[in-house]
Amino acid sequence: MPQTNILKVNDKIFNELFCDGIGEYVTIVFCGKTVYMSYQGTVNSQ
Repeated sequence: MPQTNILKVNDKIFNELFCDGIGEYVTIVFCGKTVYMSYQGTVNSQ
């Protein structure tokens, strides 16, 4: 199943999230839905 980008995160924001050692995955709430961003910058809706 092909994936569709739902959110593009600015590199500066991405680097701040991961350089602070928050972890491999970051949970983001976007438009009332929870999405997960992996360390590779991939955003998946669950």
